[in-house]
Amino acid sequence: MVTAEQLLELSIQGRFELVAGELRNLAPDLVVEVVSPHDHFSEVEQKVASWLNAGSKVVLVADPRALTIRVYRQAEQIETLRLNDSFEGGMVVPDWKLSVRDAFGLS
Repeated sequence: MVTAEQLLELSIQGRFELVAGELRNLAPDLVVEVVSPHDHFSEVEQKVASWLNAGSKVVLVADPRALTIRVYRQAEQIETLRLNDSFEGGMVVPDWKLSVRDAFGLS
């Protein structure tokens, strides 16, 4: 089972490919963005759009103030998970499930 900390580490490691002798950064399949008190909604939305446009399959936006996780699979496909919900990794992280309560340390 993958912990939330391991997931965050995976999301920032990214992947690289060798193209014509130079390394190019590839977007990770799964990105986790935690909203800070100073973040503006428009800035977070821009980050999400950038990750999706770069090729990430899923972007999770955790909002500690609202105790929600927004799941973006495409710009127009957004799901809001609340305290009693869970995110299932599906094809991106098979056999992995993260409850919103666990993500915010409320178990």
